[in-house]
Amino acid sequence: MQKPVWHGSRMSQRLVKSVLCAVVLGVLGIAVFACSAGTSSTGSTEPQKQAQVTSPTSGLQITATISAVTLGDECGGGAAGGFAPSADCAPQAGTRPAADGGASSSPAPGGCGGAFCQQSNMQIAFTATAGTQSAKVEVVDVTLLDAATGKIVDTLKATKPQVWSGNAYSAWDQTIKPAGELKASYDLSAPAWSTLSGSDTRLAYSTRYKLHVTLRIDGVQIVLESTDLSREPQVAT
Repeated sequence: MQKPVWHGSRMSQRLVKSVLCAVVLGVLGIAVFACSAGTSSTGSTEPQKQAQVTSPTSGLQITATISAVTLGDECGGGAAGGFAPSADCAPQAGTRPAADGGASSSPAPGGCGGAFCQQSNMQIAFTATAGTQSAKVEVVDVTLLDAATGKIVDTLKATKPQVWSGNAYSAWDQTIKPAGELKASYDLSAPAWSTLSGSDTRLAYSTRYKLHVTLRIDGVQIVLESTDLSREPQVAT
């Protein structure tokens, strides 16, 4: 005797297969979208230790990272009142180079050095791929955060962009040339230490902070994040 054919069961199986195929295709579609979304040419608001962007105008691929930060004060160039820039003297022209091409802790004659003030400063390293056009950098904002809570505690101002030229820092037009590495330096306004520490000045030195730096490179915006930081102690030199 011929076995009965259950058309309903076959239809159910076909329906299940169709649903499974739709689910698989949907998952694959999401995966493709996830891989294609957030490309370097569109920028990102997510803080990153190292960020890479592709310039929409020049096509350069540029990598940026915060290489050093000094949380100190505003020293006005280090000339008056016995004040001097930070021990690393990063933004001051005339400093002797360190072994890695960064700022030196040994000031050159006529450069920084002296007494108590340490200039707030940040250094950013850039690398660029080969190309025919340069890219333009702009510091959009600099925020100071409590490293423990992630709360923004102050907004700092970046000024005096300078670039390492091999033996000293000099004024920089914030242009990144193709196929090279660049070490940039900015003076920062001093955090409001009296507000941050209140009546207990020790809090300003014991609290850990992070710096978020928003850059715009040829219109593409990225956010760099520093390692944990603390206020530089005031020491006589």
